[in-house]
Amino acid sequence: MLYKIQTELGEISIEKAVLRKIITECITKFDGKVSLANHKGQLSSIITRMGVIDENNYILIANNNNIIEIKIYIVINFGTSISMVTEQLLNDIKESIKNIAEIDNLNITIIVVGMMAKQLVRRNIEVKG
Repeated sequence: MLYKIQTELGEISIEKAVLRKIITECITKFDGKVSLANHKGQLSSIITRMGVIDENNYILIANNNNIIEIKIYIVINFGTSISMVTEQLLNDIKESIKNIAEIDNLNITIIVVGMMAKQLVRRNIEVKG
């Protein structure tokens, strides 16, 4: 269990897999312009993106004194604005997690590990939100 919320009706527990699924759904909104990757730039498979396999190497989630820390590794297609993608992705993830899981205290870090043209061009751009 990652996070607990106490309500008048009882206790709600949130697992890491739930947050990973929310994040994966936010990434799929970019219609293939953004892909999950690990810290080495290896892209996730289609099965992983559908939520079948645990994305431990692609989305790192931890609870640090009731602050949920999320680190996401992505690759962006060449010609796509890095700042636009990272800003929109940060906003989408925060909004989705707030609406679905009612978690406000988030530290999200998006790491652009590369740009995909014909081959992966390595980058190491870290955006925090």
